[in-house]
Amino acid sequence: GDVTYTAQWTANASTITFEANGGTAVSALTGVTDAATNMTEMPFTEREGYTFEGWYDNPSFNGNPIDANTPPQTFPVGGSTYYAKWTANESFIAFQANGGSEPSSYTGKTDDV
Repeated sequence: GDVTYTAQWTANASTITFEANGGTAVSALTGVTDAATNMTEMPFTEREGYTFEGWYDNPSFNGNPIDANTPPQTFPVGGSTYYAKWTANESFIAFQANGGSEPSSYTGKTDDV
């Protein structure tokens, strides 16, 4: 007679990581492929002297950032990494002559030389 075989599958582990690129660390999320992430928004990170421009799904920051209110809803096959993009804030250096000749002041961006 006929025989029926039924395959049984186990979902593979999946990790979503966040490369903060100098910002405060963000913990990775671990689960299994296609399981719910239970994320309601993309994670928060900050970096002194910089403005956060968003999370990108590629290290070259091509395309648009991920909508902060639309995080991944399930763990993807093979996992994924999101990259924080930063823009340096303007910085100003002023000197007090303290009785000496008045030096110049400088304006630039954070970490510029």
